[in-house]
Amino acid sequence: MKLITDISNKNSLAKTFLININLDKKFPLEFEDFQLKDEFHITLLGNNLADDFYKFLKKIKSPEEILGIYEKIENKINKLLVAAEISYGKYYKFKKEYENCELRESIIQKTNFNLYEEFFRFLEGKFGYYPKRGIPICHITIYSKNKPIGLNTYKDFEKYKIGEIKEFE
Repeated sequence: MKLITDISNKNSLAKTFLININLDKKFPLEFEDFQLKDEFHITLLGNNLADDFYKFLKKIKSPEEILGIYEKIENKINKLLVAAEISYGKYYKFKKEYENCELRESIIQKTNFNLYEEFFRFLEGKFGYYPKRGIPICHITIYSKNKPIGLNTYKDFEKYKIGEIKEFE
């Protein structure tokens, strides 16, 4: 497992945090009309949350202080990764239409990641930030059509879920 950071596509000063993982399980390159992703990760702070977190920070911190906060977060995640454990759950298919009429479909695997909740407790305890919409559902996107779907909340999980997929179990 390795921490990957990037700039949010919503705000060039907001930083995303992903945990890149290697899956032991081998999947077919194609499933139905879906394409296998070429990399797998668990998103800690994706574009929406990264943008929300940045907006929260910029109300109380200078740009230089925000960069220091990002560094502290990276250090904390890297320390937590040493003892990180992932357990893998069921597979689900999702379909979501975006505002620009773009239809996206994904197949995800639900996961339990001990670092996940600890990361959000760290953000709340250290910086006073907790996601307004709650902690996102922990998952790995395995397949997608076009771009992967963003699942930002448990409500999104229920709203866009088409059904469970048994073929990979």
